Amino acid sequence: WIVLCNAETIMEVMKLRPYKVRRATMIEKAIDSMGFGGVFSAEGHQWKQERRIVAPSLNRKNIVDYFFPAIKIVTKRLITKWKTQEIVVANRDISISALDIIALTILGMDFDTLNNPNSLVSRDVFAIFEIVMLRVMSPLPYWNIPVIGQRLDGGKYHSERVLDTIKDLIKDYRQRVANREQRHERKKFLEKVLALEESSILKQDRMVGNLAILILAEQIHQVTHFLSVCGS
Repeated sequence: WIVLCNAETIMEVMKLRPYKVRRATMIEKAIDSMGFGGVFSAEGHQWKQERRIVAPSLNRKNIVDYFFPAIKIVTKRLITKWKTQEIVVANRDISISALDIIALTILGMDFDTLNNPNSLVSRDVFAIFEIVMLRVMSPLPYWNIPVIGQRLDGGKYHSERVLDTIKDLIKDYRQRVANREQRHERKKFLEKVLALEESSILKQDRMVGNLAILILAEQIHQVTHFLSVCGS
């Protein structure tokens, strides 16, 4: 493993993405096996295409529009929670806060897992993190075993619930748009991504996968960070 610390060198390496420099294949396979295929796990032409599609929705202006209101809401909850606790598990609460911020930003959905750490969606997200880690480290792709493979580690149940939650949210959002309940609101990230699917630029399964992987971004980042530490 090689760790780069020089900004100029890092930029030169990034110019070689996504063909000459790519992520470890095991990460891509593990994430895709859960049904979360998106820009995070894509490589080659697929990565280049989806990055070009998704990136504009995450430019500096949009980040200010999307993230700042969510950060203020969740940070206030975090401070309130810590003020009432004698013992604070900072790393856990910050990780959960990241999930809440991303859910508010990407889906406009308030999971509030900070105050409901044992909610179903919270359990699913953290279970998926552990399952992806297990699959990344596995010497054999046991999840490809016919019929039982996806059920051996429970991945099928957790991933299907997360994907179904996103699909239901998309359906509900489109219904509200059709009823013009959103007409006075600023265009959200979700609406911009849905427009890509409606214009046939992004296929539905990849659109849902990209939304799911953004929700799981904090946990998946921990997987790649762990592998980097182990490798170095």
